[in-house]
Parts: sequence; C-alpha cells; structure tokens
Amino acid sequence: MRSLPLAALAAISMVCTAASQIRFTTIYDIATGRPSGIAPLGGAVYVVVEDTGCGYVLNLQPPADYRSDGWGGSVLYTFPSGGSDGCFPTGGPVMGAAGAVYGLTSTGGQNDYGTMYELQPPALQGGAWTESVAYSFDAPGLEIGMPASPLVDGPEGSFYVMATYAGGVLLQLLPPAEPGWTWSAARLAEAGPSADWLSAGPRGGLYVTEADGGIYGGGTVVDLTPPRTPGGSWTETTLYSFGCCSQAAPGDPNTLTVASDGTIYGTTYGEVPFVYTGESAAFSLTPTGSPGGEWTYTMLHYFGENHVNAPLVLRDGNLYGTVQNPEGGAVFELQPPSAPGGSWTITYLHRFANGQTPSGLLFDDTGTLFGMTGSMPPAPPTGTIFKIETK
Repeated sequence: MRSLPLAALAAISMVCTAASQIRFTTIYDIATGRPSGIAPLGGAVYVVVEDTGCGYVLNLQPPADYRSDGWGGSVLYTFPSGGSDGCFPTGGPVMGAAGAVYGLTSTGGQNDYGTMYELQPPALQGGAWTESVAYSFDAPGLEIGMPASPLVDGPEGSFYVMATYAGGVLLQLLPPAEPGWTWSAARLAEAGPSADWLSAGPRGGLYVTEADGGIYGGGTVVDLTPPRTPGGSWTETTLYSFGCCSQAAPGDPNTLTVASDGTIYGTTYGEVPFVYTGESAAFSLTPTGSPGGEWTYTMLHYFGENHVNAPLVLRDGNLYGTVQNPEGGAVFELQPPSAPGGSWTITYLHRFANGQTPSGLLFDDTGTLFGMTGSMPPAPPTGTIFKIETK
C-alpha cells in the first residue's frame, strides 16, 4: 500500500475548527540538529537536539508577554565529541530535586552504552549549568544494555527505565547517598526483547509495550507490579496481545498514556518510520471490574500508513497527538463520543507540508500545547519548536 498523501489527511473524519480558536506559532528554529525530546519545565521549555556531533540541550525562555512569539534560546550544554559525557541525547528531560534536569543519551559514557546525564542549575543567575554523568549504562557484570525507554519517576528521587541487552530489563536508577557520589542501578525485572516504552501505572506499578511476542506475535502491553515486600520479585501480567484480527489492532504497540481512571491510551505504528510500512492507530485499553480479568481493546482512530510515533497527550478528556507522512504530517485532536459506543472525532489543528515531521507534544501549566518538528532523512538535520493555543 502507498502512504496516504497529506491532502488525504483532511478527508479522514475531518471536522473544521474555527481559525479564531487555534493559534499556531513557531517559537524557535533549530538550524543545526534535529530535536529528539522536549519538556516544558518550570516555565521554560527544554529541548534535546541530536546533531552531527554528539548533540546539545537547549533552554527556551518565554517572553515577558507569554502570548507573544519572542522566545529566546540558549544552549545549556553541548556533549563533547568522543562521547565521554554521553552522545546523542534522546527523549524529553525530566526535573529532579533542587531544579536539576536529567536525561538520557543513546550512546557514549564509560561503557559506550549511553548515559543518564545530570544538569545542575547555576548558583547565580546567568551562570553556567554544570553537567555530570549520573550513570553509565551496561555497568560491568549487570548486562543491562542501553536505555530503550523514557525516564519514569520512581520513589525517593529514583527513576525507572527500560534497557535492552539480550532482552528488555527494567532498571531502577537510585540517587547517591551523599552528594557527589555516583548513582547506582537495581535490576528489577525482565521483559520481552523489544520492550521500548515505559509508563507509570497504578499503585506503583509500570506498564510496558513489547513490539513482538504475545499470543499472536503482534506485541503486548504488560503490567509490571512491584513486590509487596522489599526484595521480592516483580509480577508480570499481559494485559493485551496484538496481532489477532489485524483490522481491529493494526501495527505494533508503541507508546502508552495512562488516564486517572485507569484507562490506557496507546498508539501503534508500522515497522520503520519514514519508510511507512505497516499501519498506525490510536487505541484504548479499558480494565474490567475484576482483578486479573481481560482488558477491552477499542480502536479510536485508524491512520493507515501514516505514522503515529509519539505518545498521546490527555487533557480535559481529549487526546492530542501527531501523525507523520512523506509530506510532513499534522497535529490532531481526538474528541470522545457524546454517547457510549459512539465514534471518536478527529480534528487536525495544524498541518506540515515542508518536509518537517511533528512529534513530542506536551501541555504546560497554562494549557499551551508545545511540540517539535524534525527534518526527514536524507535532508540535513534541522527542526523547529512550536506552540498551539486552542482557547
């Protein structure tokens, strides 16, 4: 099958939204490098960028008038060539204690399997941020491999992350007992060889997607439940297996978003981004009333061979996401049905037709939607940071 052209996106369950309700603005142009992660933290927007070197971390500061477009950008840290401090930062950074910013690199570090880096804010305003390698992956003897998922907040300042070696490994990265000491890693559980997403679940548990395996070979969504007593084993429960009845569950499970009522919203995508083989969809998994019972799968929207490769964002009952295709892609909003059993309605908030593919949506505290775009290979790596105001 051929990919749907961008023009076809407008014809798929399209609902027009009044132009006065949507304001799209490019707030920053990245001339060198392709953004690979974004996070609004503390009123600023942090962006990690991969470039032809090892990459860098940007800090974008809003203007005095938050609704204006004059955002200023400064480079907080540039990863040196050679990878001693990590190389190719990936995924949105997260905020830790005392304003520190943590993130992941996919390579480099002491063992060349990637790092968790730490950026400490300056003691005086206007000073330089301080970078350090909090943890180098694949420490000798652990055989944990490189990071494969985003960082997820854990108890007492720790982080959870999936790593991949011969299979998926759930790690807990533990802060040092004393300032200046290095972080450590605890190996908590095993997962499938293609486990590459991690989301916080209820009662301290975690949800994982595995792109392969399961009853039908199409991947799974797995619940990892912590032990009741310290030092015990984590329990793995498969919530749903993909691959059966392909029209009902196209593509491989990719990202997950967990609602406060326990509903899981997720995405599936085809095999290789920018090649557009396979199919994409947005779906939900609804828990049953009994512990250990089957979960109900519902396809919310079918995107064909347009890729949905970033997590859905939930706000006020609506879902927001990005779709990519050879022309660029679009930012969409999915609105739930007005009556049980009805269809979700899709609205495209903005379309990209300049070879820039959108991803990485996040809301800040004001309700402004932020995202990033990156150029499609083999074009030189460039990108943008944008915001969408829908009120």
